[in-house]
Amino acid sequence: MVEVSSYEINLSFKELHYQGTVKITLSTDEDLFLDSVKHNVKSVKADGRELPFSREGDIIHIKTGKFSGNLEVQFEADVNQDGIVGIYKAPYEGGYMISTQFEANYARHFIPCIDDPSKKAKFLLTVEVDKNKDVISNMPVKEVIEKGDRKIVKFHETPKMSTYLLYLGIGNFEEIKEEFRFPLILATVPGKSVRGKFSLSIAKESIEFYENYFSIPYQLPKMHLIAVPEFSAGAMENWGAITFREIALLVSDKSPFSLKRRVSITVAHELAHQWFGDLVTMKWWDDLWLNESFATFMSHKALEDIRKDWDAMGYFVSIETADAMERDSLFTHPIHVPVKTPDEIEEIFDDISYGKGASILRMIEAYIGKENFRKGVSEYLKKFSFSNAEASDLWTSLSQASGKDVNSIMEEWITHEGYPMLRVSRSEGGKVRVTQERFSLVKAEERLYMVPVTAIVDGKPTQFLMDGKETYLEGKKVKLNLDRTGFYRVFYEDLESFFQSDPNPIERWGLINDYFAFLLKGIITPEEYVYLVKRMESEEHHLPAGEVASQLTLLYNINSDRWSLAKDIISGYVAKWENKKSDVDRQTYASMVASLSYMDRDFAAKVSTMMDNMESLVPEMKDAVVIAYSVANGEKGFEKLMEMYKSSKFDEEKLRYLRGMLASHEPHLIANTLNMSLSGEVKKQDIPFMVIWGSIYPRARDVTWEWFKAHMERISKYYEGTPRMGVIMSNILPFVGLKHDDALDIASEIKSGKSFIEVGKQKLELYKKLS
Repeated sequence: MVEVSSYEINLSFKELHYQGTVKITLSTDEDLFLDSVKHNVKSVKADGRELPFSREGDIIHIKTGKFSGNLEVQFEADVNQDGIVGIYKAPYEGGYMISTQFEANYARHFIPCIDDPSKKAKFLLTVEVDKNKDVISNMPVKEVIEKGDRKIVKFHETPKMSTYLLYLGIGNFEEIKEEFRFPLILATVPGKSVRGKFSLSIAKESIEFYENYFSIPYQLPKMHLIAVPEFSAGAMENWGAITFREIALLVSDKSPFSLKRRVSITVAHELAHQWFGDLVTMKWWDDLWLNESFATFMSHKALEDIRKDWDAMGYFVSIETADAMERDSLFTHPIHVPVKTPDEIEEIFDDISYGKGASILRMIEAYIGKENFRKGVSEYLKKFSFSNAEASDLWTSLSQASGKDVNSIMEEWITHEGYPMLRVSRSEGGKVRVTQERFSLVKAEERLYMVPVTAIVDGKPTQFLMDGKETYLEGKKVKLNLDRTGFYRVFYEDLESFFQSDPNPIERWGLINDYFAFLLKGIITPEEYVYLVKRMESEEHHLPAGEVASQLTLLYNINSDRWSLAKDIISGYVAKWENKKSDVDRQTYASMVASLSYMDRDFAAKVSTMMDNMESLVPEMKDAVVIAYSVANGEKGFEKLMEMYKSSKFDEEKLRYLRGMLASHEPHLIANTLNMSLSGEVKKQDIPFMVIWGSIYPRARDVTWEWFKAHMERISKYYEGTPRMGVIMSNILPFVGLKHDDALDIASEIKSGKSFIEVGKQKLELYKKLS
């Protein structure tokens, strides 16, 4: 048994090398084992006394015996220059910064430590650097001592927290602040802070929302939002020093609404973690899903409150719930997964941990009531502040707040994979018969679920818990899954009963989303699907209309000849939506224009004329215009977009032009674009986007696949220690595999992200049926 009280860390950096000591205050009943990766450990002392130690792989075995006191480890190490985990070099044009990324188990790359989320401790950090460097960590700077051309930066001690939440950033930072009761700071590399004001505003409003919702004030004396030029994830919730990809944090007034919304949700997600994850932390990684799903759900709740016209919950179901339901009907796993090794940790950062978990929480909130849900969460956070908890602790708190047996329902949902389809039919006695069966797009074991069902029967709302095979409802007009709060699909043998029940936009979205899944499954025919799509041609709301357009774009990308109706349907939407004014409507319109521009070169030629007025364009239209320009202008378009790419300094623009170039209909221009990633002109973090975009676009697919095969080994080195290669293959395999028989063989050679690859294989088989 080991108990850790604190870490006192003293480090001295010279360029990309550092050395120092870590003093750990702890108690242990037996010899101590420290996690340590690529450290040259020089000595270990216990209260000043030298101790024998040995290295066994990534473990330092220290012969302490039973011990209580201060253990001092002297070591040296190098900053990672090739990867983007642990402590690593994050380059940008004209310089670099040193940054850290420790989730899930990369703090052991930084210092010798006990890298376990349950071993919370206080951290006291002191760093020596060149005088011209700035240093950021979780806490405010306590003291700076100058020593000639060097300086020593001492930070205040942190509260008790897990090792994966520690942060260190070294570089030249440009900072802006938001007026608040504590310092709320956004930091960037030089020249980029001008795009930070929007995120700071969202951060301030999010913190105010969470403090009110949880009834617990933010616990640290400052908050940094840090834009990192190279970053493996989207963002990371280090307590008091949150890190982001630049594109996940930096936006301007001229950025499209889609990016502003995505940035807002990311900021709100990481700030939710400051309570749920940082203040209260899971005991072990098998409850990672709760950490991430809760922050995912709460970020949309926060946005729903602070940006009421953005339809945050509509966006939630169309992204989080939809993606999770697709993944959960393929190669899947229970929400709660036993985790033993580091590789297993990385494998569960997926749509099940994030989207399904978040959707189940929304289902439970609808079942017990919003206020009871809020009270239960607040009591849970207060009870376990500065410590660790298990998922069952939250269910107990929600049960106590609501008087309903949340434990039993959640235990069912988190320990079993999959979800049900409820089939609605008319029985002989005139009643409505509802039966449940597991919905899966692949062969799966049949089972029953405990389903909190919401319904309207003949205009009257009702709610019941369905845990058997069938149930009967008195009435004629029936609609199930109100506001799409339930994690299940609904098949109506008589669709008219649904349409006659006055479904709202999110329910109409749910119907078309369900029926596309039924098409993939073979429950309905392509003709029946097309009938439903055409019935929704007059749809006026962005959510269901956007879903129809998205589905048809996917089908077109699978087989443009068989699904040529996509062009006609989307053309109709484009004509109808051209003059809509709200942010969400304009964004939906722009997405449709982008899709149609790729499908129709004549249409693209008309849209591409807007390129001359790029700066005065409605921001939402910029991506679509760039794609249209690329499609319509061939070599000339490529050269102009390449020029614009090279002159841009923000990721938002660079990614826009990269995607545009990959939308070209000319294979040699696709190859030229992909080759940019080999010259260093494209960030390592952005290469997956390029490969995925190139594989989805039908006319770029072949050349992208040949390029990816040729450079796989090099690309894989960039993402060593992460499941990124498996994630890439999961996204491209369903498309490249339609024509290239070697795709499955290549996929089998990839060592990381195996579960993601299995999903890609299964989607390929489904897409073949529609091709």
